[in-house]
Amino acid sequence: MDAHRPVIMGTRHAIATGHYFASQAGFDILNGGGNAIDAGVAAGLAIGVLQSEFVNIAGIAPIMIRLAGSDTVLTIDGVGTWPKAVRPELFIDGNNQHIPEGIQRTLTPGAPGSWLFALERYGTMGFPDVVAAAIRFARDGFPMYPQMVTNITRDEQEMRRWPSSVAVYLPNDRPPRVGEIFKQADLARTLQYMADEASARDSDGREAGIRAAYDAFYKGDIAKTIADYHRENDGFLTMEDMAAHAPRLEPPLSVPFRGLDVFGFGPCASGPVLTQALKLADGFDLEAMGHNSLAYIHTVAESMKLAFADRDRHCGDPAFVDVPLEGLFDPAYLEGRRGLIDAERAWPEMPPAGNPRTGAPVLDEPHRLAPSLNPDPPAGDTSAVCVVDKEGNAFVATPSDIPRDTPVIPGTGVCPSSRGSQSWAVEGHAACLAPGKRSRLSSIPMMAL
Repeated sequence: MDAHRPVIMGTRHAIATGHYFASQAGFDILNGGGNAIDAGVAAGLAIGVLQSEFVNIAGIAPIMIRLAGSDTVLTIDGVGTWPKAVRPELFIDGNNQHIPEGIQRTLTPGAPGSWLFALERYGTMGFPDVVAAAIRFARDGFPMYPQMVTNITRDEQEMRRWPSSVAVYLPNDRPPRVGEIFKQADLARTLQYMADEASARDSDGREAGIRAAYDAFYKGDIAKTIADYHRENDGFLTMEDMAAHAPRLEPPLSVPFRGLDVFGFGPCASGPVLTQALKLADGFDLEAMGHNSLAYIHTVAESMKLAFADRDRHCGDPAFVDVPLEGLFDPAYLEGRRGLIDAERAWPEMPPAGNPRTGAPVLDEPHRLAPSLNPDPPAGDTSAVCVVDKEGNAFVATPSDIPRDTPVIPGTGVCPSSRGSQSWAVEGHAACLAPGKRSRLSSIPMMAL
């Protein structure tokens, strides 16, 4: 049927994000001569305002970049670490092996450092230029839209635990209504402070301005406000933790798959899941099964279960965990794991992990799983930013973190990363929390060339 609108096509650059205003912000940067990294950072910062019930400015922002003129693909972790003062036994002994909601699940904020690191290393523009749209959306507001209204309404009771969160997300003591102009004045001031600090140093060069914005967040008044609130409310995060944060540039995982090179994040995130599942499924004649046939869906689902079982047992922050990456992708090991897929029967729960170190398809020890406290599926969060420029640079990010499980820090408009929720409080588990350790992420970018 004729839709009466043209198919979108372009000759120079393209951008897609979780909100059309963020796409417009990035597209304006591209039209102004910025590259994919400049546009991606601008759009990502805008997403932190436009979808702040989904994505927090002070949350996480894993980034994957493909550099033009080469096959180089790199990742910026975009996630913080557990504070030095954290006591794992508090969660292991006192909370049924779960990380409780609230301020104590806070990691050092990863997103600001990730955006700024990408901009400094691979962008061409200054911080005031790329943050201008985000400041405008926060200061002047934007029309509230149905998805955000639905999310805030769903999370209203959780947000009411903290007066500072009510002040931002429940103006007039109720969820916003569709079409109302939604403003975030404190968040605008936080971003403007960072931009002003950058502008004051721009005469020393673009990089000096970006570094000034970084220091404004991690070492200046913003960090002090966050640390003071934690000290007064039984949190763990300190000025020392904030100042010690550093983004990590890491190589991606890469696997060939039917003419493509597929890139994923490393074991601190969930990159091994999709890449390993692709290699497991690649051992079957999926085409002969027929797309979305019973056999096709069963085989793909069982392959993913096996990959998730290996993630659960073996993957964690490689600074703390010896992850057998080479063994996970060894052809003989993968073939042994495929043998656990029964064409007539699905695994009703998570299948056993394998032993990539020996090649055995089944590890001869039980899983160390925490008991489930919530039978319902988790509420959604996380957004995305994807950009390609005329030179061939490609940028993808999956920013996240939410205000429903941790408070807005008064005066800042931000909720420092609650991604401690994706750590485990199970002794000996690969993703068990520890001071200075990163949580194992689920929201990660992927790329295929």
